Amino acid sequence: MDNTKERPIIFNAQEVNAVLAGDKTQHRVPINIKSWGAPEFMGSRDCDKKIALNWGWDNFDNEDTVLLPDLGCPMGRIGDRLWVQEVIGSGCRSTEHGAVDGVEYKADEAHQDKDDWDWLPLRELDSIADADTDEFAEIEGMGWLEPENMPRWASRILLEITDIRIERLNDISEQDAIAEGIKYIHADPKNRVGPNHFTKSNGWYHCSRPTAAEVFKEMYTVSDDYEEHGENPWVWVIEFKSIKESDNG
Repeated sequence: MDNTKERPIIFNAQEVNAVLAGDKTQHRVPINIKSWGAPEFMGSRDCDKKIALNWGWDNFDNEDTVLLPDLGCPMGRIGDRLWVQEVIGSGCRSTEHGAVDGVEYKADEAHQDKDDWDWLPLRELDSIADADTDEFAEIEGMGWLEPENMPRWASRILLEITDIRIERLNDISEQDAIAEGIKYIHADPKNRVGPNHFTKSNGWYHCSRPTAAEVFKEMYTVSDDYEEHGENPWVWVIEFKSIKESDNG
């Protein structure tokens, strides 16, 4: 019996493009701590993670673990799937074959000149499996929709969880920071952009540093999670791979 479950996950434009480019295969989610009790999930890193009681825990000899919740990862378990919600728009285009309805994805602006933003690639409604025409009619012409309002059928990214663990945010390794989608930039031969470096932007804040881990940590400090969870929270580390919708059984 297949117990695979699907859940939505919200990614910003930079995360979406990193996944589409194959650069992002990890995602960190701060853990909501509690003030009482002890953790029940004490499996080692190489334990059988198909057993919910073993998810993520690394036998930490640290009194902080008493603040961790007795619940599994809210994103699911290994083998479960995450469908990505992002900012979308809907509209109708005139073509030589007549009017065509479809969905636009705001993250695609990164690949267009500003003058072309009114003509982002249109994912035609007829090409989307399980597209709900009635729901499309309700959102048509409403402008950009916030990610949480994006319906399942409009999602273009489906991920499968391949591993789950916990760690402190600042314990991220250089390799894992790169897997979060931090991009490496080679220095310009004429040194117009400085030395080799890593870089990432969240749309309004840009960061460049000598290592990917430094970039990741600084980008966290300007996120909403920093205000809520502090500078070095325990986080769920979710590793995933992209799968095609046709593999969705």
